[in-house]
Amino acid sequence: MFAGHATDNIADNGLGKTGEKDIILDVLYAPIVTIESKTHEAEEGETVLVRCNVTANPSPIAIEWLKEGAPDFRYAGEQLTLVSVRAEHAGNYICRSVNLMQPYNSKRLEGVGNSTVALLVRHRPGQAYISPNKPVVHVGNGVTLSCSANPPGWPVPQYRWFRDMDGELSNTQKILAQGPQYSIPKAHLGSEGRYHCHAVNELGIGKMATIVLEVHQPPQFLAKLQQHMTRRVGDVDYAVTCSAKAKPTPQIRWIKDGTEILPSRKLYEIRTTPTDAGGGVVTVQSILRFRGKARPNGNQLLPGDRGLFTCLYENDVNSANSSMHLRIEHEPIVLHQYNKVAYDMRESAEVICKVQAYPKPEFQWQFSSNPSPLTMSSDGHYEISTRMENNDIYTSILRIAHLQHSDYGEYTCRAVNPLDTIRTQIRLQPKGAPEKPNALKVLEVAHNYAVLSWQPGFNGGLLNTKYLVSYRRVATPREQLLSDCSGLAYSSVNSYQLSSSGQGGAHEWIEFNCFRENPCKLAPLDQHQSYMFKVYALNAKGTSGYSNEILATTKVSKIPPPLHVSYDPNSHVLGINVAATCLSLIAVVESLVTRDATVPMWEIVETLTLLPSGSETTFKEAVINQIARTAHYTTATTSGRNLAPGSGQLGEDRTMALAETAGPGPVVRVKLCLLANHEHCGAYANAEIGKSYMPHSSSLTTSALVAIIIAALSFLVLVAVLYAFCRCRRTHAAKKQAAAAATTTATATATTTATTTTTPAVIQGAKDYDVDGTLNAATGDVSQQQQQQQQQLQQTSLPPPPPPYYPTGSLDSKQLDAGMELTLTALHDPDEQLNMQQSEMHQQQQLQQQQQQQQYPMQAKSSQGLYQQPHPNGYGYHVTSAIGIDGDSYQVLPSSVSGHHGECK
Repeated sequence: MFAGHATDNIADNGLGKTGEKDIILDVLYAPIVTIESKTHEAEEGETVLVRCNVTANPSPIAIEWLKEGAPDFRYAGEQLTLVSVRAEHAGNYICRSVNLMQPYNSKRLEGVGNSTVALLVRHRPGQAYISPNKPVVHVGNGVTLSCSANPPGWPVPQYRWFRDMDGELSNTQKILAQGPQYSIPKAHLGSEGRYHCHAVNELGIGKMATIVLEVHQPPQFLAKLQQHMTRRVGDVDYAVTCSAKAKPTPQIRWIKDGTEILPSRKLYEIRTTPTDAGGGVVTVQSILRFRGKARPNGNQLLPGDRGLFTCLYENDVNSANSSMHLRIEHEPIVLHQYNKVAYDMRESAEVICKVQAYPKPEFQWQFSSNPSPLTMSSDGHYEISTRMENNDIYTSILRIAHLQHSDYGEYTCRAVNPLDTIRTQIRLQPKGAPEKPNALKVLEVAHNYAVLSWQPGFNGGLLNTKYLVSYRRVATPREQLLSDCSGLAYSSVNSYQLSSSGQGGAHEWIEFNCFRENPCKLAPLDQHQSYMFKVYALNAKGTSGYSNEILATTKVSKIPPPLHVSYDPNSHVLGINVAATCLSLIAVVESLVTRDATVPMWEIVETLTLLPSGSETTFKEAVINQIARTAHYTTATTSGRNLAPGSGQLGEDRTMALAETAGPGPVVRVKLCLLANHEHCGAYANAEIGKSYMPHSSSLTTSALVAIIIAALSFLVLVAVLYAFCRCRRTHAAKKQAAAAATTTATATATTTATTTTTPAVIQGAKDYDVDGTLNAATGDVSQQQQQQQQQLQQTSLPPPPPPYYPTGSLDSKQLDAGMELTLTALHDPDEQLNMQQSEMHQQQQLQQQQQQQQYPMQAKSSQGLYQQPHPNGYGYHVTSAIGIDGDSYQVLPSSVSGHHGECK
């Protein structure tokens, strides 16, 4: 490190004068910590002083002592002082120093330095320990034992090993070995025993440690099975024996063809005898006797006894086994499942004969009553072959090419071996409907499915034969009263419903298509329900009959919590509301006794029976006087439902939280359990404390709620329709008023002209027009008499006509075209166009009649009649003609004017 002054020549101008300047250099460095000795030895009870020297630039801001392995030890200062040291003070101590450096034009840095000293406190060794503390070694394997002491002792101690010591250590005790470890390279049964160790130094001897070494031996056979054995069917009292020794005591199992032999099969007897061989070794002898109630006379060999027999010994060390292949001499036994095969004409048929026999059998085939055996023909019509399979199984196949009608009939298969001769009949027939299955049984039942299996019948010769399971629910006596619990409320992709005539919903069968799966899984099913099952076969040729029927009951998956629970402390009335269910349940009522303990204590105060309710919610009410009225509890939470349905643990947590937060008053909770199994329960629901209101709400059954919802929806639809209708009427009225106001001015302008140009048709009140906008009106001179009649008509007591829609003073065609725009918008389909054409023809006929009658004195009356009776034109609108005081006008009105309902356009 360097720090100090430096002189720098700045310049020399040649005149003998120079300029100089001093610079101060300050070198910063982290603390350098040194301790005089790396070790410091002390006696127990004395005071230890250790100093560390620190140099740093800048000066350190902290100096402290730490101890390895003791994170809580800290001592500040350059000198470490330990008063009255003991053995546990021994260890490595670290002097640590820290300073902060601020280099020029740089960020601040932290410097750290440290040094370590080992404190050695002289003391004798303490208690010795051997690891592993429970050693177990297998015969032939090695093991190493390690010894240590606490405190370890200083100076470093020596370790001594002993074996099988009795009592205290004596000077005459033989030392087995010295050193911290003792190894046994290859253990044997004689290596087992007690091993001891202690630590010794110049200050004394530590306490001894002792462990027991166990040596285990895997099963070792003393007597094995004979590898191959041949016996004859009918032999009596046959037995085989195995014997082996092991430590610890082994378990023995007998296995036949990979399956354990159990006495429950009533074919074998097993007798096992253990014997103590000394040193913890046990000899186990096991005898397998071919005896049982399922055997002829209880002790004769059967053909099924053939196979591979194994005796298996197992203990914690290993396993060992011995096997025997047993063959049973017996006559041929028929194995093929059906005594018939089916093929159609012109097909190639195979008649199969499968038998089991030892020794090997010989086969012959005969047809019908012909005693001559069939042989392979030169034309290839018959072909015979034989193949061998495992377990002494032989199959003979008779192939018949290009099947003819004469080939149908009975074929006899003859199998011969030295023990006997058998004959079996096999029928060859045309393909047909399958035969019914049998031996239907249930393999597995869960809460929502069942697995069935059956023995298939003959498939009629068609491989694509499938199986259908019919099933229906079987109601309990209580459920027979509940229509909602008597039928199935589901369907499946592979199922459909069959209705039986004269039977109700409770007797309807559901069919499930299993295709060719056997076993077959039926799903979904309702939980905790009983079902009747039966199965039949189906192929292209027809169906079979039903198999036997079998009954099964599904399990329970989940029990729901109560919908609501309430309790009135004054009347002691408990109300429970339960959702619709077909389960027979009980309600378990519990009351909180005390919460002073770590876990709140509850007691069962009542059990209430709840019968199935079908689709209706039920309400159960009971008076319970046993509920505790503790002073430090309050009401339950407002919702007693579990946050996670089906999670009993969460429901338990909620009730525990309820107990912890409750105030004065009773605390009640309820859970639902199966009536048949009180251990199968749902989640808890906490009761609301107060007056019970559930009886009123419980009267609203599911059907009533559905009716209320439907009525409410109907009312809303009706209100919407009425609103739309009124809105439509208002819109139409507004348009009508606007049109009338627009035409008022035009009508007044045309009044004068109309009085001088009015045609006889107008005077008659029969002005009509066609939908093309062409006005068919006759023109002529208006006489003085016609003008007088018009004035008289205007002065009558008839009500004034509606405001004109079209200005018709001059009856210009263009004005009429514009006025007919509303009518033309009503033409939306060909039917309306046809109606308009018919109306045009009718109006033209009326116009012609009016022209012919305009000279008669009934003109005024006709005019009045036309005004009073508007004529329909077939488009939902009426065209009305009217004679005003100052002229005449036309107006197109909706059909509602004439008493018909019109649409809102």
